Amino acid sequence: MRNRSGGVFPLLVLAVVAAGSSIVSAGQQQGGRQAVVPLHVKFIDEGGRPVRDLSSSEVKVFESGSELEVERLLDPNTVFDVGLLLDVSPSVHEMVDITQRQTSRLFYSLPSESEALLLTFDTQTYVDCDWTTDRKEMDEAIFELGLHKPGDTSILYEALVVALEKKYRERGFRQVLIVLSDGVETGSHDVSEKESLRVVQDAGVLTFIIQSSSITTSLMVPMIAAGILSLEAAFPIVIGANIGTTGTSILASFATGNPSAIVIAFVHFLFNLIGVLVIYPIKPFRTVPINLAKALGDLAYEKRHYAIMYVLGVFFVVPGLLVLIYKLLT
Repeated sequence: MRNRSGGVFPLLVLAVVAAGSSIVSAGQQQGGRQAVVPLHVKFIDEGGRPVRDLSSSEVKVFESGSELEVERLLDPNTVFDVGLLLDVSPSVHEMVDITQRQTSRLFYSLPSESEALLLTFDTQTYVDCDWTTDRKEMDEAIFELGLHKPGDTSILYEALVVALEKKYRERGFRQVLIVLSDGVETGSHDVSEKESLRVVQDAGVLTFIIQSSSITTSLMVPMIAAGILSLEAAFPIVIGANIGTTGTSILASFATGNPSAIVIAFVHFLFNLIGVLVIYPIKPFRTVPINLAKALGDLAYEKRHYAIMYVLGVFFVVPGLLVLIYKLLT
């Protein structure tokens, strides 16, 4: 591993090392020796409400009918250390500007006590910024992404193994690794896909795979799910990103030379902007979408078909009805 830079990602893979509402360290026999295994758990009562302030003596863990020793129970409010592993190979290099902005925004949204790590990979794996709490140092490393010519291959599998084994081992439990890549693998000769997945599994990693054109929202969803950010903290980031993405539409509309395309692009921008100006400055209004999101999330968690109904209704049924009404009226 050597120092350098690069950056990018249409496909996002979020690997959370020892994430969860609470983490139990339980003793387990492995190869005749006692090993400590992190378990990612959430304690809730019969009504689904979180149970807090438990001690290790109040928790029991069983495997195949045998009780395991609980070594400790970590505080769910302990901050996470977050590392980014960015694909800087040629297939994604053209998105470096977007990567720089969103990566910087991500790190500044983390608690000030959280340590951050920046790694990149193409034909090799590079340490652009080692573990640090200095946001200025991280910003400088992010700014340098794309200043170097990318290598001609992508060693996704090897980079994942190197990151987990060399930068995360023995650092504790509450750590996160975010891998940003288009998924193209062309250069890993020493590590196969199966071997890289085994390393992820042995490291106790929860993996989320998201593909979206909205990078910020893609980052926020699993970060909230892992307990790294609160919904309230992520809300202004997401609505800001929604306004920012309209700039791309405006620039693209100018390239078409079509007045109708330009009008629609500005409608998109103004719709998002006015929505934010109406809702966000007024605190009672600001809590409405957050509370609705929490209620819908709880409902979808208990009965998954409600989530499907919501997606079909909001993105297909309602727009279809509006189009139909417009056609009938005109």
